[in-house]
Amino acid sequence: MYIGNCVTSLDTIEKVESFIEQSEEIMLSAKFDLRGWRYNEAKSTFHRDALESPAHEGNASVLGLEWKTEDDTSKCSHENDVFDAIPVTKRSILSSANHHFDPIGMLSLVTLRYKILMQDCWRAKLSLDTELSDELAKKFLKLKRDLTYVNKLKIPRRLLINPKVRSNLSFHVFCDASQLAYACCIYLRSENEEGVSYRLVQSRL
Repeated sequence: MYIGNCVTSLDTIEKVESFIEQSEEIMLSAKFDLRGWRYNEAKSTFHRDALESPAHEGNASVLGLEWKTEDDTSKCSHENDVFDAIPVTKRSILSSANHHFDPIGMLSLVTLRYKILMQDCWRAKLSLDTELSDELAKKFLKLKRDLTYVNKLKIPRRLLINPKVRSNLSFHVFCDASQLAYACCIYLRSENEEGVSYRLVQSRL
């Protein structure tokens, strides 16, 4: 059995160390090797394996995003794929779209454009390796150019700005549809003595 990344939040480094010890003990009882810890507390020298680098150093992949430990934000990591050359085909679009693993929907505005472009290909009854028309190819290449801005996005990991302050919490759900797509998104609203904040929790197309 393989288990992917797990994400949680704790208030102090002491709680983190206790959580790690208890989790490893429980998982080890079932013969699971729990490792690869990352946290954003540089003061701790807590290590489970002397061969590992400090767990607060470096970034980690979490739910399709790159977690930056130094400022506790998530970053959309986009790398240019090999499908920049002409001719452009439906296979090119599918392969490029598959580079964006986005289970919580933080890149919905990007993935939506891929889906709409695929709809255009289906309407044109194109096979996987048929060259796209100039119009469709230009749409795809423009989308690829626009993706260079994705790397500049930063998403706060914490849903609560200050979890130590008592807050009134509520979920706000929005749904909408058009001829091209339908979508739903969930926001967490937090109200306390410091003010009101909103965080995008998840979206789905």
